[in-house]
Amino acid sequence: MTIHRVNRMWSRDSFDVQSLDGLRKRAGIVEGHQIECDPDTTELELAADSRVPATGSLWKTTQQIRCKRRNFVRVSPVLWMAILNFEGEYGPEGPNDTPLNSPPIKKWTDIETDAPIDEDINGKAIVTKTGEPIDGVTMKIADNVLTVQRNYQVFSPFLTSQYRHSVNSDNFDGYPPGMARLTGFSAEEVWDEAAGGYWTVSASIQFREPYRTTPERAWWARVRHEGYYCYSPDTRKKVKCIDKHREEVSRPELLDEDGFQIKDDEENGILARDQAIWLEFPLYKPLPYAALGLLDG
Repeated sequence: MTIHRVNRMWSRDSFDVQSLDGLRKRAGIVEGHQIECDPDTTELELAADSRVPATGSLWKTTQQIRCKRRNFVRVSPVLWMAILNFEGEYGPEGPNDTPLNSPPIKKWTDIETDAPIDEDINGKAIVTKTGEPIDGVTMKIADNVLTVQRNYQVFSPFLTSQYRHSVNSDNFDGYPPGMARLTGFSAEEVWDEAAGGYWTVSASIQFREPYRTTPERAWWARVRHEGYYCYSPDTRKKVKCIDKHREEVSRPELLDEDGFQIKDDEENGILARDQAIWLEFPLYKPLPYAALGLLDG
């Protein structure tokens, strides 16, 4: 049960390099080792011998090209052959460079969403001829979507999840604050941390088109300022809105910035529906997207 010698077989070597995107590079390496041993040496003893590179061990001086598979083939009662397959990503400076130095991979697409709208392209309220608001009108709005993939030494699901309910507080890839929102991410551990692994993270950023609003409010909720109650111009108290017949309304009425009912200005020919006010509410907290480190380096 003795292993006498383990010799490298140069005739079995091969080296394969590929890069499907031109940015990230992967290597596939095959080594052969000849093992001389006693006839009763077991497969487990062969696999445990320290002279045969173990699964997970690094290839030479590389940082993430590791042994992924070992195949032991018996040639004779006292001779075995071990075929080792090394695979892994490396950085832009060559096989000895860490994949953490690989540049981010960016992909641009777009997405159309049906967004509810309450005014036309000219800013006028969408209402009937009698001034009643029309609900359910939608418009297809096209947003750009950026998908970024890059490698990280460490990854924190908790910290990343904070960004899932946020918008950018800084300029991000040419877009002003408020337009970018992290809409999805995934992370895959390439090798376990005990072996010095890293994470490949993919993140999707959607840039909301600021239709009829400003960029910093692109992701804000937006509704007409209307209701059944308004402030009385005389008493400044909250009262039920009344229609032109001086009766309490049965549908919401348009309100101005201070909560007073907007009425038709018949003297100047200005209708209430053309004076509609919109309220906007922030839904996502602003966070610095540069801190995500997606586009650095």
